[in-house]
Amino acid sequence: PSRPALEELAKKRVHIAGMHLLGQGSAGDNASAVRKRFGSESMVLITLASWEQGFVSRPERKYKSVADMDRQGTRIIARETGAGAQELLESVYRKAGRAWKHDTAVVIARGHRAVAQMVAMGLGDVGVATRSAAASFGLHFEPLAEARFDLVFPAAMASQAPVQALLDCLSSARFRQDIAGMTGYQTARTGMAFTEAQS
Repeated sequence: PSRPALEELAKKRVHIAGMHLLGQGSAGDNASAVRKRFGSESMVLITLASWEQGFVSRPERKYKSVADMDRQGTRIIARETGAGAQELLESVYRKAGRAWKHDTAVVIARGHRAVAQMVAMGLGDVGVATRSAAASFGLHFEPLAEARFDLVFPAAMASQAPVQALLDCLSSARFRQDIAGMTGYQTARTGMAFTEAQS
């Protein structure tokens, strides 16, 4: 999940963290979270890709809104605290004038594919995942938002050879082609530095 990934980066257990938080096609939420966690330390955000997130459910019982999720017996699959998909789910509840209660979920999934797989297996009725994950299991997908997935690292690392090699890969036509070939993924900003977050 995004926020735990930032914690791992802050504790210097990893060199680069990947994150996406609520984003509506911009990295504003990502940058805000980075600034909050790292304060005055200069950090770089590089976009890997953008993707669609939404409700995934079986085709015969489509879920399109929080009202649909109020159906009696609905089993909701949630994500871990700190996951961008979970924050999106909770924001959808807030917009509907409802408070998300953690005991609402029947199970916590680790990852978008895990959510889709659980729905496909009948272990739950609906959850938030990517369009790509839904397509992998032949599920209905109801779009909610576009999320921007950024890679975050200290600006001091930007000139190091391994980071330069990664950035070269991200900006290559072959990489963009491979990512664009995945259902629901967008590469218009892939390889671009959105901002250098600092207070």
